[in-house]
Amino acid sequence: MAFHRLRIRESRRTTSEAVSLSFEVPDEIDKNFTYLPGQHVTFRARIEGKEIRRTYSIASIPGEPLKVGVKRQEGGVFSNFVHNLRAGEFVDVMEPQGRFVYSGERNILLAASGSGITPVISIAAHALDSGSRVALAFGNRTTESIMFRRELNALKDRHLAKFALVHVLSRETGRPSLLQGRIDKKKINQLAGAGLFNPRLIDGAFICGPGRMISTCNEGFEELGISRQLVKHERFLAPGVPPPSRREFAPIPKKANIEVCFDGSNYRFALESGDKSVIDAALRQGIELPFSCRGGMCCTCRCRIISGAAAMTVNYSLEDWEIAAGFILACQSRPTSDRLILDFDAI
Repeated sequence: MAFHRLRIRESRRTTSEAVSLSFEVPDEIDKNFTYLPGQHVTFRARIEGKEIRRTYSIASIPGEPLKVGVKRQEGGVFSNFVHNLRAGEFVDVMEPQGRFVYSGERNILLAASGSGITPVISIAAHALDSGSRVALAFGNRTTESIMFRRELNALKDRHLAKFALVHVLSRETGRPSLLQGRIDKKKINQLAGAGLFNPRLIDGAFICGPGRMISTCNEGFEELGISRQLVKHERFLAPGVPPPSRREFAPIPKKANIEVCFDGSNYRFALESGDKSVIDAALRQGIELPFSCRGGMCCTCRCRIISGAAAMTVNYSLEDWEIAAGFILACQSRPTSDRLILDFDAI
């Protein structure tokens, strides 16, 4: 996946904490930025002399330019950088990717929390325009903190008969109990009981939010009889919540030789005991392999083991069948053999 330098078309504040950025995509690379609703792009920038990458979900709705939403994080170097960008400036943007995508389901249930709305609003808009029925439960602290509130209201006005939208707020009083609290197992069951959606008709469910929300919503879906095979999720770490603890690596050779096939080219480099992952070893030696979040969530660094063995620290994006087929996340993996051959072009 390549980076392209895109010009910012508009920077608009959607809440006191969030902005949306839309981009001009030149005609000659327009096909490179064809995306499926729910996919994401990766930004790259050099900040204080260090290259930093962050992944942001595409929030575009049909007919709009490519757009993302970014919520400012306390102490967030990259989110603060993005909030200072203005129309006319340029950003390095990687081509869209990701598997949290709408693929034509006709009755879908969406659950989002905070900035988790960014891929969800794109899924909702495309699904509604294709004639699907959509139910969305969106959790926030207050009305003022709702990202893309204007766009969501416009969607509701255009699709009154097909779009059921409920805002669940955790820090506003005086609202019906159904609309207070957080999106969790109990709330999903309550919303089904209130008629927001009919579990028997759901043929696709999408959850985007912190890990705890995803886990408890999955439990609610299961209680309602919605098969896990119909559920897709996109995970992010909530502000102030530390990442899950990392397990100890399996014993590795003092030095391992790695061969990589990426974008039709072959690369050879060594991983030494001080390197935390295949990606770290490659970067140390000036080799640019695909990566973004470096947290095991986005799947940008997915590759397949052709020969040798490796151990992953954490994994939030590979399915069981992929692991069984030999796929790993290079940002989370180190070899457990003297020689490791990886194919980043494998599908």
